[in-house]
Amino acid sequence: VSCVSDAGGDGAYGSPPGTLYSDVVSAVLGQDGGWSGPVALELTHEVAAVRSPGCSGKGNDTDYIKTVSIHSTLLERFWGTRMKLEACVLLPFGFHERPSARYPLLIAHGHYSAIFNPGGRFDDTPPSANLSGYDRVDQQYAYWLYSNWTSKDGPFFRGARALVVTLNHPTPFFDDSYAVDSANVGPYGSAILKELLPLVEKRYRGIGA
Repeated sequence: VSCVSDAGGDGAYGSPPGTLYSDVVSAVLGQDGGWSGPVALELTHEVAAVRSPGCSGKGNDTDYIKTVSIHSTLLERFWGTRMKLEACVLLPFGFHERPSARYPLLIAHGHYSAIFNPGGRFDDTPPSANLSGYDRVDQQYAYWLYSNWTSKDGPFFRGARALVVTLNHPTPFFDDSYAVDSANVGPYGSAILKELLPLVEKRYRGIGA
């Protein structure tokens, strides 16, 4: 038996860090099995914590990838315990050089990902010669996004500077709340709109701040 806690756990909702579990115990139950007493189970093991790769995938924030985390008052009121929301933010090219500029905010809304991954990663490392198959394609697209996003004259994002945000909003049961208010899992939609995103815009000069 296992007792799952913090089902966000970097997407490992089956056995996230902190999950307690027992040894396997064999018992034959039922009228013909001859077992009349209770089955004793002890939660003597715990899934160890692992270091999060962070939104950048490198363990720490970078010049372009930032992490915004909050403990949500709305969700904590619903659940009666500490509840965390997180946004991974990709800053636009020229953000640091233009301190007075303000930016629209774009939400790339997918499933849980510990790193910024709006359908592809963001990485300043070109694919190495020894990569093949999907690993090479993944790295190639991650570097393509980086190269074009950080290009002054590139054709894809020139004149389209924005804050791009991915969201992590796990529940105690699953690694994704579906970002809506729900009688089952609480006011996630309200918490994201009223608590998390305003902080992102305030910290990184969004036009809605």
